[in-house]
Amino acid sequence: RWVRKRKVVVDVPELPAAFAGYRIVHLSDLHIGSIDRKEEALAWVRAANALAPDLVVVTGDVLTTGAAYHDEVVEVLAALRAKDGVYGCLGNHDYYEEDSLCAKLAARSVRMLRNEGVALEREGEVLWLAGIEDVWRGHVDLQAAVARRPKGAPVVLLAHNPDFFPHAAKAGIALTLSGHTHAGQ
Repeated sequence: RWVRKRKVVVDVPELPAAFAGYRIVHLSDLHIGSIDRKEEALAWVRAANALAPDLVVVTGDVLTTGAAYHDEVVEVLAALRAKDGVYGCLGNHDYYEEDSLCAKLAARSVRMLRNEGVALEREGEVLWLAGIEDVWRGHVDLQAAVARRPKGAPVVLLAHNPDFFPHAAKAGIALTLSGHTHAGQ
């Protein structure tokens, strides 16, 4: 229930020059519902927005359990702001009517990446943002998540569970952001 804010500088191999200094705010394991209340989460959102990020990512466990708090999750995540948008992936606690949750989030401009990716573009250069399903509750397909990536574009992967790190490294992923253990991977 405590929040740690820290700045981490990551050297991404072959990062296009247009993305030098690119700032990603990474949130994970909000557990909105019976563990963490919407009001607490909105305070975290205000802190994240104050950092003026280029991109906000949320790496799963946005819920505690069940679908009763979908609307609160949507309200919280829709309040996040970043130049290049808000994206996420599902965590093991999020697989309760998850299609409905993802549709509600998409309607408010928050896109959950489920074995898919998107091109983030700056000055004609691309950084590929990919997200996979949770390794415990979903069906992971990393190949699908990077299938449309332009040749040579580095990949930032959203994967809730850090157990996926070795697989991502083997696949040549430049950076993987995860949560799950509540230690701020």
